[in-house]
Amino acid sequence: MWASGVKASGGFQSYSKAARFSGTTVTPSTWTKIDFQTVIFDGLGELDVDTNHRWDAAADGVYEIVAVGSVKGVPSTDGKGCLVRIYKNGAVITTNGYEELGIPATNIGAYGGRTSSIAVTTLALSAGDYIEMYVYHNHTGDLLAEGCNYCTIKRIA
Repeated sequence: MWASGVKASGGFQSYSKAARFSGTTVTPSTWTKIDFQTVIFDGLGELDVDTNHRWDAAADGVYEIVAVGSVKGVPSTDGKGCLVRIYKNGAVITTNGYEELGIPATNIGAYGGRTSSIAVTTLALSAGDYIEMYVYHNHTGDLLAEGCNYCTIKRIA
């Protein structure tokens, strides 16, 4: 039995990765939650892909969070692109770095016409805190977030 997710070796057992491979409809200029469907790995059973589609911290600690969002159909036009956000307990924690410049990640055609964005942060979390991921695009019409939408969370201290 692990106490608070700590292995006897001093390492942490809290590590998770969730993904959504099929499409989520993203309305233009609207932040849309990615409802994760697939557990890639989950050391402590912290992923909830059935009800709330989020990650719930099992123990207090410092966590590294990486969120990758991908929207299909955003053209490679100046000013058009997608963004990804990490939320903690319903509040925005970070948005991928391009937003600070007012420029979303643009489609470079490297992933089958999908525009991918990444947000990374390190947070102190308490047991019961939860993490969610949202995506956004500023093109016209509804588009699909599909292919490469995942979130990886790992306790580091």
